[in-house]
Amino acid sequence: MRAWEQEIRGQINDTDVLIVSILQKLDAGDDAVPHLGPPHRKRNWVKQRCFYAGEAPIPPPVEEPSFKKIKLETIDLTASRVADVLAQKAYWRFNVSLLQEKRKLLENLSGSIQDSLSHLRADALDKMGFLGGGYAVANALSTNKREMTVITTE
Repeated sequence: MRAWEQEIRGQINDTDVLIVSILQKLDAGDDAVPHLGPPHRKRNWVKQRCFYAGEAPIPPPVEEPSFKKIKLETIDLTASRVADVLAQKAYWRFNVSLLQEKRKLLENLSGSIQDSLSHLRADALDKMGFLGGGYAVANALSTNKREMTVITTE
């Protein structure tokens, strides 16, 4: 039980570190968001027009619909960068909310383990039994691969 509790405490600490690092990224400003994806000048795929057969203002073409690439203007490039920053920050905020929820769940789990351990101790102390009354293998529930021997008195 104590090993589980220590492991959960370690996971809570790791989660806290991640939350703090993401919050620092969010507070750093728009210039701190790394550039991802293709260069902004090569993002013409965002601005493609295509006339489909049912939407064409002229009779339907015989061949495949043609794509007309539109030259991106400076305002479009700026909007593309702003969209990248907003998308990254939204992802970070979502990540922080997930990590905070994970932290709450781990704290609840830690509390329930502590409650269970205290109830087990109270039960062991309240009930009369042979616990501690002779030789026994103390690490029977551990994950060690030791050979367990049971000592009996007859």
